[in-house]
Amino acid sequence: MTNTIALPSGAVEMAVSADATRLYVLASEDLAAVYVIDLGAMAVIATVPTDAHPRHLAVHPDGTRLYLTHLGYWLGWGSPPIPAWLTVVDARTFAASGTLMLPDLTVNLG
Repeated sequence: MTNTIALPSGAVEMAVSADATRLYVLASEDLAAVYVIDLGAMAVIATVPTDAHPRHLAVHPDGTRLYLTHLGYWLGWGSPPIPAWLTVVDARTFAASGTLMLPDLTVNLG
C-alpha cells in the first residue's frame, strides 16, 4: 500500500525516528521548516520553523532530539562571516534547546 502526504515542494532531506512512528522532512531553504509526520495517522502533526540556510537533519537514536545543520556564509568584503551552526530541537516540544557554532564550515556567497 502507498500513501501520499501533501507537503510544499522543496524537501531536501528526511529522517525517520528509530521506532518508525515519525518522519521528519526538512524543507528547502526558502521554506525553512521541518515537517513532522505521524506515520500511524499519515498526517503532518507539526511544522517546526528553522533558522536560515537549513542543510541536514538527523534524529537522536532515542527519538528525543533533532539535529539541524545550517550553512554558514560570507556576503563579501565589509561583512563578517556568519559561521555554520548546529541547532538541537526537543522532539517532544519542537523548541530549540541549544545551538553550537561550527566556524570552519562557512562558504562565500558574495
